[in-house]
Amino acid sequence: MNRLLSVLLVATAASRFLALGPSVPPVPPAPVELSIEIAPTSYGPFELLRERRPDTYTCTAMLVDEAHRALRAEVVLRPGQELTKTEVSKGLVMTMKGRVDAARTGAVADVTVYRAGALIAHQQSRVTLARTGRAY
Repeated sequence: MNRLLSVLLVATAASRFLALGPSVPPVPPAPVELSIEIAPTSYGPFELLRERRPDTYTCTAMLVDEAHRALRAEVVLRPGQELTKTEVSKGLVMTMKGRVDAARTGAVADVTVYRAGALIAHQQSRVTLARTGRAY
């Protein structure tokens, strides 16, 4: 009887010990650097001689992950237009949605980045657009 009681006590203690054992913390997502830029579109081979096109705006997103891999997405928009673009590279999926309102008063760029189906970054940038009295 004592032997049966001691076996039960050891089994109970072992099960409680295993239940209270160290839990594995969730792995935090790898650090990434995500930047978004919204600007009037400009073209030209040289930085100082760029020609501006005030009728379009360019939304650019750039992601650099912990392994220094870069992923870039870009959409060119006219006022009143909304576009979505998806870029895929080395297990990363970046989706960027850009929108400029018809009155040219504001622009929004929304970027989400997934790795292996898990969300690792989401960022939104809003810009108020100002009109100047001169044409470019």
